[in-house]
Amino acid sequence: MDKVIRVGALNIVTQPHSAKTYELLIRKLGRTRKAGRIRGDRFGLVTLASQSGGPASDPYVEGLLGTFTRIDVKGDWMNVRSGKVAESDDKQGLNIPANLQPNAKFFRYRFYLKSHALVFEIGNGGARLTPNNAGALFQRLLSSDSIEDEFGEVVCTVFPARDTIEEIVNSKTLRTVEFVVHAPNPDTGKKAETAYKERLQKMHALRLQQTVVAKKNDYIQPDEQLKSDLRVASTNGQVKAVVRKGNRLIKISTVDTPYEYVHTYDGKRTTSIDEGEFGIAADSALAELKKG
Repeated sequence: MDKVIRVGALNIVTQPHSAKTYELLIRKLGRTRKAGRIRGDRFGLVTLASQSGGPASDPYVEGLLGTFTRIDVKGDWMNVRSGKVAESDDKQGLNIPANLQPNAKFFRYRFYLKSHALVFEIGNGGARLTPNNAGALFQRLLSSDSIEDEFGEVVCTVFPARDTIEEIVNSKTLRTVEFVVHAPNPDTGKKAETAYKERLQKMHALRLQQTVVAKKNDYIQPDEQLKSDLRVASTNGQVKAVVRKGNRLIKISTVDTPYEYVHTYDGKRTTSIDEGEFGIAADSALAELKKG
């Protein structure tokens, strides 16, 4: 019986960057074990950043992301037998150590140090960590004072589905488009990202935001520069657009359509992703993302 591993990916950027910088960054997150809010009472942290591997062309560090529910032990509790707020007598003996948190779930990740792409499990064993939740978690972790003091501003972008930006770029009924570009740290050969990085450096700027609006009863016809801008923004920020489909105006966003890669393998042959299937999924996702 076939089994499936679903992974998402984050683009993590420091200024300046190097493989060594990214290794120090992920290992610091693993050492400090500082938790960040995902949403509501759900929190997460990098619980492990230990194993290293990969070719010299793009080595990686891999480990585990842990999520849990944070309980306010000083808040009101319910006595489910009476259906009322628990009294002091009901709570006698209640003692949860501060270092223990309930409803723990763990997700594997692999952080490629030269590509600065972090690939992670979206779900396993009934648990789920969506790409946007993972992105929110990492952005909060990377925005802590201790990280910014050592590494400066670190920006995390959720890789979007590859066809979303092409749908926007190639739309013939594009009414509006707005995009934000954070200063990229391009890999070799990415001329558009390099140009953007140099442009922002000359302006002493961290990010650029633009909006393009069509004339009344007309549509935007993106030139090559705008197309390039939007593609850079899709992996180094975000793109939001409004297109006309029939009589309706439809919103399209790279934020709402995160990238997911599905890896299928023989469940009879392999009983656990410990045997390498997650690594195969991560490497395959990275290869697909590099195709642009």
